[in-house]
Amino acid sequence: VEERFVSWQELLDLKKSNSLTEAFGTGTAAVIAPISQLTGNTDKIDFAEQSGPVASLLHKEITDVQYGLKK
Repeated sequence: VEERFVSWQELLDLKKSNSLTEAFGTGTAAVIAPISQLTGNTDKIDFAEQSGPVASLLHKEITDVQYGLKK
């Protein structure tokens, strides 16, 4: 895990190279919420409207812990 600033240009470059395939937010109430679009001043980055494989896996792990199926 790495926490750092990511510039808009870096996001655009990652999307163009197919290295950025999904985006999601996480929190205690929403658990995992897919992001379908990021919008800059003149550009936008579109993602699938449903959760991708990483978000789906994390959602399952988090809810399993919440429901006591996993520690």
